[in-house]
Amino acid sequence: MATETANPEFVLKSTPPRVPKDQLLRGRLSWDGEELRHKTIIEVIAPAGFGKTSLLGQWRREALNLGALVAWLTLDDRDDVARFTGGLAYSMRVASGRPTFERAVAQLIRQGSSDFEGLTAWLAEVANLGAETVLILDEAQSAPDAVQQSLLYLILNAPPNLRVVLASRKALQLPLSSFLARGLYASVGADRLRFTRQETAEILKARFKDRIDAESCMRLHEKAAGWPLGLQLAMVVIERQPDLNAAIATMDAATGDLERYFLEGLLRDLEPRIVEFLVRISILDALRVDLCAFVTGYEDAPDVLARLRDSLPIFADGLTTDWIRFHPMVREFLAGQLRKRPDAERQALHARAARWFADHGMREAAADQALAAGEDALAYGLISECIYGAALEGDHVRLMYWLERIPPEELERHPRTLLGAAWVLALSERHQEATRLIEKMRGNVAAPVEERFESDLISSAAAYFADRIDEVESILAPWKGHDDSVSPPLKAIYANCTAVAQIYLGNPERARHLIRAAYVGVPAGLHAVRGWAEWGIGFSYLWEGHVQLAQEWLTEPCRRADDAIGRRNGVSAMLASALAMAHWELGDTDAAEDVLLGRLDVLEHVSAPEAIVMGYQVAARLARMKGQDRRALDLLDNLYALGEVRKMPRYRVASLFEQARMHMIQGRARSCLDACERLETMAPDLETNTLLGRLLLLRVGLARGYGAIASGDWEKALAIVEPLHDETEKLRRGREGVEIKFLVALARRHRGLEWKTRLDEAVAVADIFGMRRALNYMQPLVGEWESEEVAGDEPVPERPPVPSRRTAAPSAHATLAKTGGLLTAKEEEILQLLRRNLSNKQIASALSISDETVKWHVKNLFVKFNAGSRRHVVDRALMLGILSDPY
Repeated sequence: MATETANPEFVLKSTPPRVPKDQLLRGRLSWDGEELRHKTIIEVIAPAGFGKTSLLGQWRREALNLGALVAWLTLDDRDDVARFTGGLAYSMRVASGRPTFERAVAQLIRQGSSDFEGLTAWLAEVANLGAETVLILDEAQSAPDAVQQSLLYLILNAPPNLRVVLASRKALQLPLSSFLARGLYASVGADRLRFTRQETAEILKARFKDRIDAESCMRLHEKAAGWPLGLQLAMVVIERQPDLNAAIATMDAATGDLERYFLEGLLRDLEPRIVEFLVRISILDALRVDLCAFVTGYEDAPDVLARLRDSLPIFADGLTTDWIRFHPMVREFLAGQLRKRPDAERQALHARAARWFADHGMREAAADQALAAGEDALAYGLISECIYGAALEGDHVRLMYWLERIPPEELERHPRTLLGAAWVLALSERHQEATRLIEKMRGNVAAPVEERFESDLISSAAAYFADRIDEVESILAPWKGHDDSVSPPLKAIYANCTAVAQIYLGNPERARHLIRAAYVGVPAGLHAVRGWAEWGIGFSYLWEGHVQLAQEWLTEPCRRADDAIGRRNGVSAMLASALAMAHWELGDTDAAEDVLLGRLDVLEHVSAPEAIVMGYQVAARLARMKGQDRRALDLLDNLYALGEVRKMPRYRVASLFEQARMHMIQGRARSCLDACERLETMAPDLETNTLLGRLLLLRVGLARGYGAIASGDWEKALAIVEPLHDETEKLRRGREGVEIKFLVALARRHRGLEWKTRLDEAVAVADIFGMRRALNYMQPLVGEWESEEVAGDEPVPERPPVPSRRTAAPSAHATLAKTGGLLTAKEEEILQLLRRNLSNKQIASALSISDETVKWHVKNLFVKFNAGSRRHVVDRALMLGILSDPY
């Protein structure tokens, strides 16, 4: 029969693309995920280059694995209703193995039946199958109007066992609101298709293994902006380089292989006039039709932009908004072409853009363009008008760029400009300049009350950034009660400043009350004010050791700040450092590393002192946990050097304190004592009666205890550490409190005194607060101690423990395991999979992590269980009760 001979066109149109074996499986977009499960109609809408077809291939494979029949059809502009219907029939014949689909439809087509009769027959055959059936239609935007009407008929009359997936470069004009109202419709757009940082890192690690580090993965992700095609191009460019990390750091889309790709792959077939249009608009961060027309002088700019958007994979968004953006790599390439033009030509384009932005009230964008056009005076005037608002919105890194260029007389011309500049400087390493900038305003009794109040707020913020915390209270004391009559943002700032002093006084609950009372009135767009308030509450939880509460509180603000103002923002980085510390204390090292990645340099310049210390501490601990002791010490040395340069003892004390602890844990007695001796030289200069001085002296005292433990002097260790407990109670420092309880129990055990009560208390408090790391970090100290307890009532030798990465003790493990403190969350998952005898590759696939990460975690499990094989790890976990025996 004629229908038994396949039409070659139908064969090609119904053949799904090949899915590479190493293609990233995007778990968050899984076919059976909550977002897509039970949806009848799913639209995937994004420009070219976003991986739509790759995702359809993943869905096809997942649906087949779930037992569904899956038909694939690629549409094109040559389709008519008969060709579309015939393609459907053939694709379903292939998917089901039943020729009746094609026979019934072909007969109706030959008889010249109406457009919809063939579709009706096809739908009836699908219904008769009874099995779940998935129809995937790729390149749906190519279908002519008549075919789209047929498609609508098919969707509206689909039987219950049919699900339809449409992939298109632009939104289809199909009335599907009824499906949306019934919860049967889902849409996946460009934002969802962009790779996340984790997905980018997974792809790069799978391709390049140890040749690429985490920082470079993040840098390349930012350069590609999650654009799948951009990442693929970048990988092709760098894979031949001997040093991938250096290649990424210096990669420029305007040169080399990337430039050749864009020239040959994108621009070669375009009219010269269209290429000229693209080059001219590359001066713009964001594009709008009327803006492009004004800058280029093209009267047909709307048509040109629409055609480019539909045909080229060069735009990051714009399907549902008036504004669109180039992909960063594309814009970088086009800007490189423009840089080859004469200066006068480029400046003329910037001048036109500046005029358009100024006319539309977009002063900051206008200032950028005016500066590029060489119109400095205009640029300074424009930026001065928006500095204050931008300061409260939180774009401090960008404003620092402007403050380095604006003449001082421009800043002093208007009070609000001056206040905005002072805020930016106060909340940075340049806090001393802020104090000088507003000195005249603070002393001017003729100035409006609110301006003088705000100038004192700025002075208190500058004092806080200089670690002169006691001055915060004294500066703001005259304004007590006045904050009720000021604007909500200033009221919130006042609460943030006064709350800091309350935390250091040992009143974290009072601090949270002050912040929350003022926080509710802050407008959503003021990211700096809101971010500081959210960070203050999170920091107060960390101060008293409530790390679980800190993690729960900080997670959403951190995500929101990253989305609104970017990862490379001072407020975002500050929230991230606190969240990283919470993750670390809870044992989630992967999350801690991910949230902190690429932010240390930002923290150094535009973040609070506590945020800087926490960032460096977590980074050093992560490095040590990976066995990178040299990197850990380098980080701590950098923190010490920062303290010397800025004359801030906090950083030097934190650095040496962390080094002393690290050396003690690893049994390096001489190195521990060296760090302690350096701390002792600083102690006389620390002020005992200041809020910060009390905290630093507590850490100096605890470091002395580390030194005594490292040298094996348990009597001295007990005499030093035990009295520190009262100070931790006064300051409400929960983290140090748990650690001191543990060390006191350890010292008392070595002295032959009662110790179990102290240990039980330390374990219980750590369990309540979620401070797993507080005890985990000290775990190597208990190996010898617990082994002796198991052996009998032998005398305890007066010598320091010599921790070994291969030493572990059953009863110590059992004690800590009761709190969930022995293993990290990821290690617990891997332990369960080891029990199922899965290989490293299988575990990596199951947990969506790299093989190297699995190997690293398995190595840690060997150490923690003192095991010699994978089977031994599981047996030890069963013996200790960490894994339950199902039998």
